[in-house]
Amino acid sequence: MRTSSAAIGSALFFVIAPGTVTVLIPWLITGWQWRQPLPYWWPARVLGALLTVAGTTVWHPPGG
Repeated sequence: MRTSSAAIGSALFFVIAPGTVTVLIPWLITGWQWRQPLPYWWPARVLGALLTVAGTTVWHPPGG
């Protein structure tokens, strides 16, 4: 197997596997539906967005 095809396969797995485990399987089990959040939940949404941004700025690939 060539290095480029192995890298592509690894990258594809890196994207698909977590999405399957954290989104697809729970959705199939529970059948949840997207709904509008309650209006007074905006502080929690803002905090979640800030934590997401902070987490992605700290993360870096090994050897980087």
